[in-house]
Amino acid sequence: MGFRLERHAPSAVITYSANADLSAIRDTSDMSNTGIAQPLRRLRAGIVGGGRGAFIGSVHRIAAELDGQAQVIAGAMSSHPQTARESAAAWFLERAYTSYEDMASSEAADK
Repeated sequence: MGFRLERHAPSAVITYSANADLSAIRDTSDMSNTGIAQPLRRLRAGIVGGGRGAFIGSVHRIAAELDGQAQVIAGAMSSHPQTARESAAAWFLERAYTSYEDMASSEAADK
């Protein structure tokens, strides 16, 4: 399915890829590997938690996008609909959800 859930309280990051062949994605565990091919496209990521008023959400977003290999495009940043929408709008995210289950289901690449 191409999903990976990284859980770091109080938020988590769900990443997913429409491209099932992940061999083209660069291994960033050793940043000295400069000869490895760049990915065919950026990883589309969704963030869970870390909405308005939370410190850690923006830290996770910065970390996810730091190397240019991923872009956060959706978020389940609060279980309260208005807060979820406002938080996503503040980050200029394309879509907001009130649960990670809804986000994972709606954003699944293998629909």
